[in-house]
Amino acid sequence: MVELANIVARGNRCRASYGCRRAGNGRDVISAITIYGARGDVDKTEAIWTAMETSRAAMWRERARATPHAKANAAWRNGYYRGFQEEIARRYQVLRLEMESDGTGKELVTVRSGQVDQWIETHVTFITDKPKLPKTTRPSQAAYRHGRQDGARQAIGLKETGAAGNWTLEK
Repeated sequence: MVELANIVARGNRCRASYGCRRAGNGRDVISAITIYGARGDVDKTEAIWTAMETSRAAMWRERARATPHAKANAAWRNGYYRGFQEEIARRYQVLRLEMESDGTGKELVTVRSGQVDQWIETHVTFITDKPKLPKTTRPSQAAYRHGRQDGARQAIGLKETGAAGNWTLEK
């Protein structure tokens, strides 16, 4: 979830961070994700990320059920998630390069991103120690391929609307 939040946040001129808490079993678990940026960009990022995360969480199970010899387990989920988010990151990179090919677009991205980075540096204090999160199960390569395919389908509308898939961001 955090990786996808970071990808979507950066793609929308925002930044994301996460907070942890100690679970009853003694492990550190991610308990909160914070998105920093201009209000409109944050609202858009939250809507896109929430829709993508909800869709992705349902799609990996369906893909596992529909794929011969697949199991709806952690390896399948982790592979699917990795493929999905890498495809979304690739699509955002393509959009960023297209926008930067225009001098005005590059200036807007650079200025807004710089403002967000400067605000975070001035107003936010992060802990220096990274929590020791549990190791993830080795991802399934078959699931990774399915995640890339579904990520590509979800990202079809990114260029036209700034949002993925058929999601509309209405206020």
